[in-house]
Amino acid sequence: MEPAVVQLARPLTSLARNGGTQHASIHNDRVALTYMQHWSSFLQETRTFFLSVHITHQVPIKDESEIYVVGSELGLSGRFVRNLCDPVMQALMPLDQMSSVRFADIQALTPSGRTVPDVTFGLVNPSFPRSTTGLYMVGEFETPWTVDVDEMRINCPNPAPRLETLIGQVVGQMRMARVRYAFLTTYDFTVFVKRANDFSFLLSEPFGYDSQSPPLREMFVGFCLMAMADPKYSESHPDIETRLRGAPAPRVSHRVNNHHPRELPPLSTPRPITSTSVVVECGADMPVVADCVQQVSLSDSPDKAVWLADIRGTRRVLKCWSFEVDSL
Repeated sequence: MEPAVVQLARPLTSLARNGGTQHASIHNDRVALTYMQHWSSFLQETRTFFLSVHITHQVPIKDESEIYVVGSELGLSGRFVRNLCDPVMQALMPLDQMSSVRFADIQALTPSGRTVPDVTFGLVNPSFPRSTTGLYMVGEFETPWTVDVDEMRINCPNPAPRLETLIGQVVGQMRMARVRYAFLTTYDFTVFVKRANDFSFLLSEPFGYDSQSPPLREMFVGFCLMAMADPKYSESHPDIETRLRGAPAPRVSHRVNNHHPRELPPLSTPRPITSTSVVVECGADMPVVADCVQQVSLSDSPDKAVWLADIRGTRRVLKCWSFEVDSL
């Protein structure tokens, strides 16, 4: 046995990985960047909750080595539960208010529908019917080899457009569970989310698995206690889902014979050509440079694809296909 506080103070072990899935998950949910803000007081708030409880008990010594090799989100979720969720619950379970609270699959807490979080935190009590009432927090896993830490960061001059779909999926789960708190993790990095109001979501910095000041396990203890103190959120505006997506981008065809120059944003400063750029001939004096941001559909055919692109600061959807497909 060892003191629970000693176990909480240790950083997580790095993943053992080989290969891995090639494509990131594609989600339809989206929250516009304008509705996200930096949660600047996150560390102070979670530290206050962590220090509000006295964790003095002993827990079984945990083997911190990693011998299981992951290559998918399923494998990653198992390592996250083993290395973070279990030690956090070992520390919390002896507390009076935590006797029936657990990290769990959503199906253990409530009948699941179309929206299924990867992990939930809530009341597991066989004496009560399963419902969303006992849900306090939801969590979403993404693999670190398909999601870069810079795509998870809101506190920067130009947040990545992909953050809209990453947080969009998390917010969809929060709305389903009617909760105020959630987290998004790749195991390597974790972002904590708080819903401040209908149109404001606070995002922490991405914290690494090996964070030490404070350790990630201590952050989660404080975050769990915070979620239990004020778990539920009720929306007050109609049609929230549509409004959270933000203003829709103009829909245009990108076939050369239908792509008119007047549909493009006004020309500003020249844009550099990068490895993700494509040049579109559209009948204007100068070709248009489109920066491909994210592939939003996966096709069985290598001859066509749909990409989210940036053209002079305006988001567009590019439908791309080979000459062979175009001639059909």
